[in-house]
Amino acid sequence: MLAKINKVIKLFVISDFLLFMGWGFISPIFSLFVLYQIEGATIVTVGIGTAVYWFFRSVIQPPTAYFLDKHKGEKDDLYALIVALVVVGFASLELATVVSEIHLYLIQIIHGAAFGIYSVAWPSIFSRHMDKGMVAV
Repeated sequence: MLAKINKVIKLFVISDFLLFMGWGFISPIFSLFVLYQIEGATIVTVGIGTAVYWFFRSVIQPPTAYFLDKHKGEKDDLYALIVALVVVGFASLELATVVSEIHLYLIQIIHGAAFGIYSVAWPSIFSRHMDKGMVAV
């Protein structure tokens, strides 16, 4: 069964699984890190950081989707995906150096925007490579 699945689909499913598994493990620990790393940080700081991330992720998605749909072909989608993942990686590393609440919020803006681009580019490429008749796999 797995041999019949398109290689791009397999790669995308595995990479997405690993990416979100990693964030699933890190997210609960990260909130504790923020509380102990940033002087004066509270659970409200963590909540605001999370809200900033989701706000900017949500705001960047519609214009990104419009831009990627406007340009024919898959190259722009692939470039958007790669750039987004690189920025997510750098933002993730930068989170380890957080020293203030403002620093945290700025990184969360970048992190949210990059994941917003990623979450538009990924399904765009994924849907182009789905095999006919295989809508759930």
